[in-house]
Amino acid sequence: MLHCSHRLDSTDKRLDDLDLKVTQATTWSTELWNNQKKLTDLEDRRGKNNIKIFGTSEAEYAKKLQTFLPGVTELTFTPPLEFQRVHQKASCTAPRPIIANILRFQHVRAILSEVRHHSPYTYKDHRVTISTDFSYETYVIWKKVLGLTPCSPEALFTFCLAGASVYDCHCKWLH
Repeated sequence: MLHCSHRLDSTDKRLDDLDLKVTQATTWSTELWNNQKKLTDLEDRRGKNNIKIFGTSEAEYAKKLQTFLPGVTELTFTPPLEFQRVHQKASCTAPRPIIANILRFQHVRAILSEVRHHSPYTYKDHRVTISTDFSYETYVIWKKVLGLTPCSPEALFTFCLAGASVYDCHCKWLH
């Protein structure tokens, strides 16, 4: 009888230890999920003023971008279109996309609205595509859950201007 009692106590202790480990793992998992949400949200906010341009040749890159965008989209900008930074994405495939950080968000909105209504564009016999610069996770969520493309102005205005986290919207639509 004493032996059975000792075994039961030992089993209870192991179960308590396992319960504690499961609780800790659940807590860590929740913290990891929250940190991933924050990281993705920060990445998306960082790229809010960015646009990606696909289809231009490597030589055309930044030196002509100030005239390229208004020329391709037929937009005029007041105040003038200004860039904080223009670079090409580090990639193995050529031509690499251009990532342009535009100074004013209203210019980003105007470009994306124009793209939505008048795409596709051609520049020197090359097809040019212009889109937003959001994280991969955001692209997946827009496409699967919301049925929107990230470059659609409805998507950009709804979530960027409202300051909503894409993951919050993802969870809301799933439940």
